[in-house]
Amino acid sequence: MKFLTKMQQNKKTTPIKNDKAQEQIQKLQTDLEMCNAKYLRALADYRNLENRLTQEKMRALFDIQKRTITTFLSLKDDIDNASLFEENEGLKLVKKKFEDILRTFGVEKMEIEGKEFSADTMECIQTKPGEKDNIVLQVHEQGYLLNGELLRVAKVTVSVTTKAENITN
Repeated sequence: MKFLTKMQQNKKTTPIKNDKAQEQIQKLQTDLEMCNAKYLRALADYRNLENRLTQEKMRALFDIQKRTITTFLSLKDDIDNASLFEENEGLKLVKKKFEDILRTFGVEKMEIEGKEFSADTMECIQTKPGEKDNIVLQVHEQGYLLNGELLRVAKVTVSVTTKAENITN
């Protein structure tokens, strides 16, 4: 009989121990879920930081490239002006090579003469009477795009109709 009472005692104490173990397991599972959630948030934050730093790095490189190329555009303007006055094969070769180099960096010349004026990409420095309003008549300083983004605005002469001139006067 003593044997049965010990078994009965073990059965009585086992559920008590089992309840404590279940509580501990439940607490550990809750802690594990919290740690896992914190880990996933930290991982997401890290990935966001990596993406943001990559974007900032690319933007900084683009800005450096933009500033560098912009300084060379004044040289391009000088070469273009010189080619208007001097018919020289050497100058033509230099001009073509310079344009090819700019093209390899993603620089595109804006073709705007005869098109409608856009304040986003052009600066009007002069107006002249014309048949249609807001048409680019002459380009004084060429505008350029760098990989589709505005690099330098074009300085242009824009047409105004006589009706528009009477309204502004």
